[in-house]
Amino acid sequence: MNRSLRNLFLRRMLWVLLPSLLVGAGLSYFYAADSIMESYDLNLLDGANDLVHQVQVKTGGHLLLNLPPAAHQMLAASNDDDVIYAVWDSAKDLLAGFDGLQSIMLAEMPVDRYSFKNLEIKGQNYRAILLNASLGNQHFFVSVAQTTRGIDHLLGNVLVDFLLFGGLLIVVACVGVVLGVKRSLIPIEALRTVIAKRAPQDLRPLSETDAPAELQPIIHGVNELLENLQKSVSDHRRFVVNAAHQLRTPLAILRSKLEVSLNRPDGATPNLLVELLSTTERASHLISQLLSLAHVENADVIAPAFESVDLPVLLRNVAVNFVVPAEKKNMELDFALTDCHINGNALLLQELLGNLLDNAINYAGMGASVHVALKKLSGAVELSISDNGVGVPDDFLPKLGQPFSRYQAQDTRGCGLGLAIAKEIVALHKGSMVFSGNSNGGGFKVVILLPAN
Repeated sequence: MNRSLRNLFLRRMLWVLLPSLLVGAGLSYFYAADSIMESYDLNLLDGANDLVHQVQVKTGGHLLLNLPPAAHQMLAASNDDDVIYAVWDSAKDLLAGFDGLQSIMLAEMPVDRYSFKNLEIKGQNYRAILLNASLGNQHFFVSVAQTTRGIDHLLGNVLVDFLLFGGLLIVVACVGVVLGVKRSLIPIEALRTVIAKRAPQDLRPLSETDAPAELQPIIHGVNELLENLQKSVSDHRRFVVNAAHQLRTPLAILRSKLEVSLNRPDGATPNLLVELLSTTERASHLISQLLSLAHVENADVIAPAFESVDLPVLLRNVAVNFVVPAEKKNMELDFALTDCHINGNALLLQELLGNLLDNAINYAGMGASVHVALKKLSGAVELSISDNGVGVPDDFLPKLGQPFSRYQAQDTRGCGLGLAIAKEIVALHKGSMVFSGNSNGGGFKVVILLPAN
């Protein structure tokens, strides 16, 4: 399954955004609840202080809580909550209020001036304050407790509000992220549309002017690919034109000879057959070379099997086929071989060696000498084939290895594909090939470096 860039962006952004929103909402609710509880405690503290102000010293030095009935009624009920209180002196004598609250709070004598505590009295939850006060030189304690129905209701409403507005915020944030990602990917969609509308033969470079900075490396890479493809297409067209021209020549010769033969006497038939055979052999050689070049150029797709190859043995086996042609031209074949192995394809290497030897014998000239050397270097194997023939001008050396490129174009023995095939085979084996020579009798030399096994 193909991964979507849009989905990838959304997942990564939402994985960060959603937890952040949830944590933020949780912290906001926590601080809001803490503020509400603090306000609730301040109300309890105000109520306890109000009771402190109602404590008086009666005759005999005893303490008395003088709480008016109206104040007692207001203190007993606060909105939806019930309020209870208790006041007692340092001798733990209850001055007023609920003794059950006193018995509970006696175990919570405050170290500081006051402290808060959650209580459960008769099955109801209370929030209570215990206040340490004094009047003159007498100490007493005041405790006020209020049920938590109101604060629980308030916190519940706050929680519902946070859930509603938090959920709405999450929805709005997610929609914003989706729309933002969608708009951010518009340049990519536009680029895809431009490429999709291109005709197959339209290999012009894409415009990089209005593209975002993140897309420019991609567009630059596509343009480089288009440039290489344009060059490849041009080379292919030139190859097809040259191949058609090369094939047309022997076919035209065959046709003309056959037409002429119709007007010749029967005694000329053997000579005609020899000429036709020579022309047919040239056409067959051209077709064979074209097939070999096509095979080598697609070898990276076909992926030929590589193995350890003994180059001296392979070279001797190939050279046997050229002994007789060399003798016919009074040429001398000289070999200086060193035992070495490389990792390669034996059939392709055999084709390489055959093309190089065939090229040397065909173009070195009558009576020339061909020297074949094979030696080991540091991490590489050097194969050189040189002759002392007519040579090749220096300005023509860069053209060697191109299809249908021949220095002696008028010569009909070759078709200009041998060195091109050799160049492709060397490249397939991660090697290099260099030509050298001149037209002043210095001969011609091919040096090939291949990685050692």
